[in-house]
Amino acid sequence: TIHIHIPAQYAPKSYPVIGRFAKPHQEEWHNDGSFSCVVEIPAGMEPDLYDKLRSLTHGNVETKVVG
Repeated sequence: TIHIHIPAQYAPKSYPVIGRFAKPHQEEWHNDGSFSCVVEIPAGMEPDLYDKLRSLTHGNVETKVVG
């Protein structure tokens, strides 16, 4: 289980990328336009998800394993 927070300038493009890996839970669009959610994916898919998000956001993404 991973918590993801994406800044506003990348959030709209990141949403479909996240959806390719898992259905986001606890989705929240913040007032500043940023997006956060929680996804549950197999551990083997984590590196691919991180690579895609880092590439899309130029490294400007926050992720935290929460479970």
